Amino acid sequence: MGKIYFTKQGFDNFLKKIKEDEEVIQGISKSLGESVESGTWHDNFDYEQKKAKLDMLTTELAQKKELIRDSFIIDNKVNAAKGISRIGSTVTIDFGGETQKWQIVGYGESDPAAGKIAYNCRMGIALIKKKVGDSFDYETGAEKNKVKVVIKEIVG
Repeated sequence: MGKIYFTKQGFDNFLKKIKEDEEVIQGISKSLGESVESGTWHDNFDYEQKKAKLDMLTTELAQKKELIRDSFIIDNKVNAAKGISRIGSTVTIDFGGETQKWQIVGYGESDPAAGKIAYNCRMGIALIKKKVGDSFDYETGAEKNKVKVVIKEIVG
């Protein structure tokens, strides 16, 4: 899959989610074991649903743990490059005459409604390593309208 980048907070949240998933898996496993011990598992729809959910969660958990192996935590205090946008930066842009503010975040932290975009989305990729005053064309929509984007401010 390649390198995955997290902010420290994003990585901590990701580890917390893994821990929660492990607890859910343990609970389902225990419930399935009790069904087998009581003999109520054969031709039991509830048992089959729990088993399918357990299989799905176990696969997802393995995938999340694999992501950790390929991940890097971005420490803005150490990796700060003054005036250059990077993961963790908040960038104010002129987007075709409209001012927008975006924080570039790590894997799994994207929340466009809260002004957070992932480093690996189209706009995140376009904004990384830009400086105040830099501009670029950005295509929007199915008609591929080009919008001129100008970096107005970079914080962090």
